[in-house]
Amino acid sequence: CSGEYDKKIFSKIFENTDNIQNVGLPRNESLDHDASNSYSIKKNLLEELNLDPSKEILLYAPTFREYDLNISTESNRFFERDSLAKIQKKYNVLVRGHYFASDNMTSNSVVDVSAYSNLNDLMIGSDVLVSDYSSIIFDYLLLEKPIFLYMYDYSKYKDYRGLYFDPKNSGFNCSIEISELVNELLQKNSKSPKVVDKYNTLSSPISVIKDKVVSENAKF
Repeated sequence: CSGEYDKKIFSKIFENTDNIQNVGLPRNESLDHDASNSYSIKKNLLEELNLDPSKEILLYAPTFREYDLNISTESNRFFERDSLAKIQKKYNVLVRGHYFASDNMTSNSVVDVSAYSNLNDLMIGSDVLVSDYSSIIFDYLLLEKPIFLYMYDYSKYKDYRGLYFDPKNSGFNCSIEISELVNELLQKNSKSPKVVDKYNTLSSPISVIKDKVVSENAKF
């Protein structure tokens, strides 16, 4: 499992399982490994996407909403001209749409990286993440960089899709209003949330799977 949060849930779901390994997701081993090359990855990202090297890189990665496939919908004021202009004074803004909604962004004022092949490079090369209810926040935690949650449709999303836990009480920096998010981003009031171990532990998951699962089952 990924962390203590998952372990508590799995222990209830799989009542007859005595050995739950809290080691993290195998896919994140490459994220952790590649993070050691963050300087060159960011440099390549700046050049490849023709970004302003004097500005930090903000990665905006909202989750999927089947009730609103347009990422830059009017209700999402992140793309509102005045708000976005303020953010772009400090940041190169990259937008990564969910793959179910990646073709539904009407804003041309940002750099659309929805089709960018390497998500790890986008996470490693960026300086800050803005998301909402997406699981990308748990991967990004491993990089120990600022995370902001912009939940402009909090009530609707909660009623329509439900939440495993309330982000407001999770240790993350959360904003409902765009003015609050803009202010937090400009002042960069958020540091890496101190909840990494709760949601994402990384301790050689591939080796655990190989040595403790595959090899032991092979005996049978």
